[in-house]
Amino acid sequence: MGPVKRKAKVKREGPLSPQVITDAALAYIDAHGLDALSTRKLGAVLGVEGMALYKHFPSKEALLDSVAEKLALELEVPLAGKGGWQDRSRQMGRAYRAIARRHPKAYLLFAMRRFATPGALAFLDRIFTMLLEGGMTPRKAVELYRSVLHYCTGAILDELAGFEMVKRGAPKGALTPPAQLGALNKVMPWFGTDRFDELFEAGLDRVIASFEAR
Repeated sequence: MGPVKRKAKVKREGPLSPQVITDAALAYIDAHGLDALSTRKLGAVLGVEGMALYKHFPSKEALLDSVAEKLALELEVPLAGKGGWQDRSRQMGRAYRAIARRHPKAYLLFAMRRFATPGALAFLDRIFTMLLEGGMTPRKAVELYRSVLHYCTGAILDELAGFEMVKRGAPKGALTPPAQLGALNKVMPWFGTDRFDELFEAGLDRVIASFEAR
């Protein structure tokens, strides 16, 4: 039997803090996936007992909220007054998608949790400030935000599934349907990962165009 391998611990400067724990949690999720995260495992990475984390977060859910906030704060909110709402919406959609490219294993956490922390709420406030200053009513601002967000979420989840198929050996993340499925064979090349950027932009344009038409 070979030597027992010990898990590497995070080298941290100074005492444990909410920020240190949040950063370590995101790094752990990026490496191992959301389902693998536990306070016990994260504590081991940080060199403490898992229960020590509860001195900084009342629950694991609170910790996950903090990770979601960290992801939200990575988004670049277009500045109000710079371009019309159409350009700002495109920038926001692209920034949202960029989060998934940087953190594919943490993206589901970001997409599925309602923002509840002060930093995340301030982020949302900046988005709606940008839209309201562009002349939208509150209802229209929410409609646009949800439409762009919902489109991006669906497109991103589909893209992540495609990238996962590539890891499993599928060429460009696209299936090879049975020959008798003629229509599917014609369209399947457009499902490949090499078409993701083109089709994402096309779909985003159509979402925005629907608001322009109204």
